[in-house]
Formats: sequence, structure tokens, C-alpha cells
Amino acid sequence: MLDLLVALGLTLVVSAMAAPTASKIVSNYQLRAATDQLAMEIGKARIRAVGQGVFSRVRITEGGYVVETSEDGSTYTIVDGPFDLQEGWSISVEGNHPTFSRTGLTAAPASISVGGNSLYRTLHVNVLGRVTAS
Repeated sequence: MLDLLVALGLTLVVSAMAAPTASKIVSNYQLRAATDQLAMEIGKARIRAVGQGVFSRVRITEGGYVVETSEDGSTYTIVDGPFDLQEGWSISVEGNHPTFSRTGLTAAPASISVGGNSLYRTLHVNVLGRVTAS
């Protein structure tokens, strides 16, 4: 009987130590999924610009983003979204929103940071439209 109680006690201690680690793993996975989705939407915006011969951009909003297109490059219409981040997360853009010309190039590079719960990930979009994460 004593052996059973000791084994049960050890199991509870190990489980209590593993719980914070499991929570961090889940949060990290959710962050990666959110930024992978955003990177995919940026890639789709570039493909839309070239394929449809329009200007296309991913505009960062408070708590998410939308995909927009424009015939003239000045008046944009939402074509996809809004895509909202989960509660407690933030998103910000450094520089301009990723905006693609009809040729699929951007006017300037952009960096978009997504995060929450002390975890952050940044997407970088270069002038050729390539998206990398750090």
C-alpha cells in the first residue's frame, strides 16, 4: 500500500512539473500556425496581383488582417477576411503593409510581428515578395 502511495505521489509531482511545459508547447504551436496562415495569405495576395493584374495587399488591422485589391493602386476593396488573431495576441507592421504591384513586386520590404503570452514571431517580406519567418 505504501508503494502505491509513493508511486502516485511521484506521478503527481512529475505531472505538475510537465504542465507549464505543455502549455508553452501549445502556445508556440498556435503562434506558428497563426504566422504560417498569415504568410500563406501574403503569398496568395502576390499570386492574386499577378494572376488578376491588380494591386493587392495584406492590410494589418487591430487584432488581425484583411486582404485587399485595387485596380488603380489607391482605392482598395476587401476581398478576403477579416482574419482575427486569438484573444490576447497582437499584430503590428513595421514599414508599409505588404503591397504587391501587378508584377508581384512590393514597393518596400515589410516586417510583421505577431505574438502574445511572451512569445513572438516576425514575418519579413522582401521586395520580391518572398516571406521568411524569424
